[in-house]
Amino acid sequence: MARLRIVFRDQGLAADLVAVAGPVASHADVAAALAAAGVVHGIDPHAVAQLATRLADPHFAGTVPVATGRAATNGTDGRLVGTFLLPKLPGTEQPDGHIDWHERELLHPANPGDVIARVVPAEAGEPGCTVTGAALPPRPGQDLRLRLGSGVRLDGERVLAGIAGVVLATDRQLDVVPLHVHAGDVDLASGNLHSSGSLLVRGDVQPDCAVTAAGDVQVTGMVQDGRVTAGGSVQVAQGVLGSRAEVRAGQDLRCRHATGAQLHAGAAVVVGDQLHHCQVAARDITVLTCRGPVVGGELRAARHLEVRTAGTAGGSATLLAVGDLLVERIELARLDAELAKLERTALRAERSPGQLLAARKGPRLLVRTGDRVHQRRLELIAKQRELLRHARIVVRDTLHPGVVVQFGTLRHTFVLPQRHAHLYFDPDTEKIVFGTSHGTTP
Repeated sequence: MARLRIVFRDQGLAADLVAVAGPVASHADVAAALAAAGVVHGIDPHAVAQLATRLADPHFAGTVPVATGRAATNGTDGRLVGTFLLPKLPGTEQPDGHIDWHERELLHPANPGDVIARVVPAEAGEPGCTVTGAALPPRPGQDLRLRLGSGVRLDGERVLAGIAGVVLATDRQLDVVPLHVHAGDVDLASGNLHSSGSLLVRGDVQPDCAVTAAGDVQVTGMVQDGRVTAGGSVQVAQGVLGSRAEVRAGQDLRCRHATGAQLHAGAAVVVGDQLHHCQVAARDITVLTCRGPVVGGELRAARHLEVRTAGTAGGSATLLAVGDLLVERIELARLDAELAKLERTALRAERSPGQLLAARKGPRLLVRTGDRVHQRRLELIAKQRELLRHARIVVRDTLHPGVVVQFGTLRHTFVLPQRHAHLYFDPDTEKIVFGTSHGTTP
């Protein structure tokens, strides 16, 4: 029996030399044993040299690894990478360091041209080799069979959004949809929802949760101390409830009823049932189909305000205002404050000889700001006059005592109930007129 024998393992990826006691053997004997077994790849010269030294002892016996092959590295399949594939976050760290548990990035908004994903191509892999030199082919990666929806397009390895909306994705399918349907409440489990398109919420917007969309928002339930903001229209099938409830729409806003809430719309606010102690601002406000009244709070319309019943017999303070320029007046107040600050700065510069540069610049800034304030005030007066020409307040049923009507800056508080009140502003007399034609003033 020969003293040296080669044994293969791991499907030819390794070779061991097995030695038994016997005649003295040399390095050449080890090399001859390897060659006879066909071992040509991955031979460890250090292990062979040490083994040859130990074989000088006729009593040595043992097993020594002498060669190692190279396993094949399989290729990787093509895949999509993008933040939309990440799981829903537990929360989002804010700039001040606190965690907002309502911001969980369940949805990923996209606008036209946004890079929403990248396609990583498949890789072929690296071939391997056994210790006898036999090639081990790798399993090549499979190309990604990507299904793209009509809302995206492929640009090389980049996937671009073709429309505004929300990313709809799996690991093999990708699209941007203009309308995302959220099946359930918006709460801590879902986190806040944000879309560059439109959103349909089949549930409620829970306290301190938010829904924002560049397009329209429809809520099939209610908004309870939550926030809804839309660039388009908003429709809430039930109520908007709570002092922290706020709904803002770039176009129309419709809801069934509201209590203690803030409602703002660029076009019309239409309420189907009743308004209790709400702050409402819009171009037009309508509360007609209700049995319940408009009680308390402030309704501010730029053009037209029409309700069925206003106030209560007990005299609940309720404001109905038209020709309202509250936003512009806030802007004007800011400009006035800026002008006053410049006046104080100029006065200090005049009293302090060391502030020569400020003394030179102050009057010029003061004049420019003063001109801007004056021009804006003239624009505001002209705009309000135009609004008041067409502004109307209509109370179809009863206008109760304690209700305040306001046209521009002119106010009147009713002390007696009125039926079928139709109020407008007479620019000739600069008075609020009650009736359908120039009649008695209230």
